[in-house]
Amino acid sequence: ELSEAYAAGDDARFGRRFLHGGELMGVFVIPAAVALVVLAHPVATFFLGHGSYSPAATAEAGNTLAAFAWGLPGFSLYLYALPGFYARTDTRTPFFLNLGENGLNVALAIPLASRGAPGLALAYAIAYSVAGVAAVVALHRRVDGFGEDTAPTTRGLTGVALSSALMAVLLLLLRSMLPTGGSGAALVTLAVAVPVGGAAYVAIAWGLGVHLVRNGVQAVAGRIGLGSARR
Repeated sequence: ELSEAYAAGDDARFGRRFLHGGELMGVFVIPAAVALVVLAHPVATFFLGHGSYSPAATAEAGNTLAAFAWGLPGFSLYLYALPGFYARTDTRTPFFLNLGENGLNVALAIPLASRGAPGLALAYAIAYSVAGVAAVVALHRRVDGFGEDTAPTTRGLTGVALSSALMAVLLLLLRSMLPTGGSGAALVTLAVAVPVGGAAYVAIAWGLGVHLVRNGVQAVAGRIGLGSARR
């Protein structure tokens, strides 16, 4: 769709489609990243907290996962933005963006390497987050009329961020009330926290008027209702 808009010389449509896709991505990626940050240690404990893995190694794996999770939105934004340049037959700008991202990653990894794997993961997360913003800014400068009507996207992503933050508070409360310890306790935590957190996110986003979440829920409800009618 971006390529078609560029070929037609319709930069306004190009901008609308890009913003819509970015908002749709944020609806899924932002809450997933927040949930991973909060639940990183139960996830690591469930998958690794047994056998030859020591508690210290499991804790380090959890810290590493949390550090990577902080960078998930920026990483996703970066990989989403680059095809915007390719759709406009521009391969030069992505080359320099990749060069900058890798350079920043190395520059951050040198001082953060002393923190071990979590430090390297944090360097990776920061580098991709900075590069993601830089890629969107660079694309904005190359597209006339890009982002002329960003208000709907801004409102939608603000609602997603707020819903994710409130979900994080709920997940932290659940973690404090659920058992801790080995992989069995971690499984209980994940089995309770994931569906409850997901449902809370959807409910809060619905209440805040995040239209993509509302549309998705209505579409799913419609399909379920249609299936019931057929049966």
